[in-house]
Amino acid sequence: MNRTLRWLGASIAAALALVAGTALGEGTVVGSRPDCITVTAQALYSGFGYRHNVHVVNHCSYAVDCHVFTSVNPQVFDLHVEHGATGDVSTFLSSPASSYVAHVDCSHPGGTDPVISDPTE
Repeated sequence: MNRTLRWLGASIAAALALVAGTALGEGTVVGSRPDCITVTAQALYSGFGYRHNVHVVNHCSYAVDCHVFTSVNPQVFDLHVEHGATGDVSTFLSSPASSYVAHVDCSHPGGTDPVISDPTE
């Protein structure tokens, strides 16, 4: 009986972790951006696949405009992030892939445009 209760408790905990959307995968980040920009990419399990999130933190003293796409979704998402702020974009909501490459290219608005990565790479 005690063994059954432990198994049941472990099963319930695992099911709750999946429903909550635990981070099960990480994306690799590439691209052209200032050193004061931090980017992370996560693949979060959402019950029907993985939600691919790209998180941009701007430590610069100026705002930046970023172009984001991934190896799984070549659609380019534009993201404006003020200085000292963060920005997020979900590039795929129910992907079968638990890992991906996020291409994030950022520049200062009014400055030179970044060299945009090729979505077909």
